[in-house]
Amino acid sequence: MLLDFFSRKNATICIDIGFRNIKVTEVRKKSGNHVIVQKFGIAKTPRGCISNGSIFDAPSAINAISGIIRQNKMRAKSSKIIMSGTNIITRVCTADKIPGEDFHTTVKKHVIPYYLPTIKNDYQIDYKLLETIHQEEKEIYKIFITAVPKIVLQSYVRVLQGLNLIPVSVDIPANSAAKFFHKAASVDITRYWPKEERVSDKDLSTFAVIDFGSETTIVNIFQNKVLEFNRVILCGSSNIDEQIAKTCKLKDEDAEIQKINYGMLPPSTNSPVEHHQVNKTVHSFICKLTKQIQDCFHFFNQRDYSGSISKVFVMGGGSQLLGLDKHLESTLGIPVYPVSLLDLDGIKIDRKIEKKHLNYLVNSIGISL
Repeated sequence: MLLDFFSRKNATICIDIGFRNIKVTEVRKKSGNHVIVQKFGIAKTPRGCISNGSIFDAPSAINAISGIIRQNKMRAKSSKIIMSGTNIITRVCTADKIPGEDFHTTVKKHVIPYYLPTIKNDYQIDYKLLETIHQEEKEIYKIFITAVPKIVLQSYVRVLQGLNLIPVSVDIPANSAAKFFHKAASVDITRYWPKEERVSDKDLSTFAVIDFGSETTIVNIFQNKVLEFNRVILCGSSNIDEQIAKTCKLKDEDAEIQKINYGMLPPSTNSPVEHHQVNKTVHSFICKLTKQIQDCFHFFNQRDYSGSISKVFVMGGGSQLLGLDKHLESTLGIPVYPVSLLDLDGIKIDRKIEKKHLNYLVNSIGISL
C-alpha cells in the first residue's frame, strides 16, 4: 500500500480510474477481513483526463466521480483509489533472511538497491512481505516491491481531496488484484460449460490472471493464491482501436464500435468488407499480444516452481472482445474463464449488483481488503 493515511472500519468508497471507464464501489468491511460490496457505479472517463496513469485533468475526473457517487447514493466519507499506468515499476523478488537483521532493514539495505538500482528520489517506493519460505536451514522472504513517480501519486491524492473524501490509501492494480484473488475459493464452471464439474480450491494452486486494460495488459501469476509473477505489457485495447482506425480510415470512436461488433469472430463470404478488415487487424494485434503473454508464461515455467499454470482468468474491459477467450484457450492450451465464475470467500456482493460486473470490480474490491 503506497500511502496509508488512516485506518477506518466503516464503509469506504473505492475508486478505479481507467483510461476508458471510472469504476466506483462502496464497500463495508466486517470483522475477519470480510467485506460487503454495497453499491457500484461506472461512467466513461472524460477524454484527455488520464494518460499513462497520470491524471492531467483533475476537475473532470472529480466531476465524473462525484456524478457516480450521487447517482448511486454512496454515503461513505473514507476513500481509497487505484492508480495504473505504464510508469509503475513492480518486482516480485526473494531475499534470504539475515541473522540479526529485521525484514525492513534487509529490504531497504539489500533488496531495493539490487532490484531497483536506478530509481531516484522522485519515486515513491513501497514493499510488502508476500510470504516467508522455510527452506532447509534458512528462511527466504518473498517480497513485492512497487515504485511510482511521486508526481503521479500526488495527482490521485488531489482527486480524493477534491471529492471532499478522507483519503485512506492509494494502491496499484497488481496489489489490489493479489488481495482479491487471495479470496478465491472455487470456480463454478457449470455456469460456463454445463457438462463440466465444479473446480475446487485445490485446482487453484497455480493460475494466471490477465487484466486487459485500455493502455496496458497486466499478467499476474499466483501460486497457492500468493502473487509469484507480475508483468505489465505496454499495449491494450485502445491500441486495437488505433490500428482499426488507421486501416479502415475511421475515427477512433467508430473504430471502437467496429471492434465491439466484430471482435475476433471470423467473417463469412457474405460478410461486409469492414468485417474482413477489422478481423484481420484485430487478429494480427491479438496474436502479437498473445505471444508476449506466452513469453511471460514461459519465463515463469522456467523458474523452479512446483506447478505449471493450470488455468487463466481474464478481466478488464478488453477481455470482452468477441472470440478472445477461445483464441487464448486454443493458443495457450490452458482453460480460460471470465473472473465472474469465481466464488469468493469473505466477499459478499449485494444482490442488486450483477456478478458479471466482477469483470470491472476486481481492483476496487481488492483495495478494500
